[in-house]
Amino acid sequence: KNYMHFLHTSQPEEFEALTAMWPALEAQGRAEAARAQALSSLVVPSVDIVVARCGTTLRWLWDLPLPPQARLLIYSKCDREAHELPEQLEGLRGRVAQVLEVPLRDEGPWMTG
Repeated sequence: KNYMHFLHTSQPEEFEALTAMWPALEAQGRAEAARAQALSSLVVPSVDIVVARCGTTLRWLWDLPLPPQARLLIYSKCDREAHELPEQLEGLRGRVAQVLEVPLRDEGPWMTG
């Protein structure tokens, strides 16, 4: 906003060229609206966190400051024991909205496990 005001007052021709070529004023309006929304206590952020894993631990997730609305999608690329995933996610119980395990087996020419 400050740069746009500076450009408008100090170099009106450049300001006109900028706004004619690019939707700068629309972008500025959207940025201001997003900032106001982010500062509002009424808006609650949400996020999907996607983790692809094979044999690695998920305990590192315990240390993240996750919003309570977060949803974790765990792509399990290898066969693991049935009790292993719940144990790995124990420290997240009650801290996130949902945890979904998606079995995804390595099939094909790519080594991604």
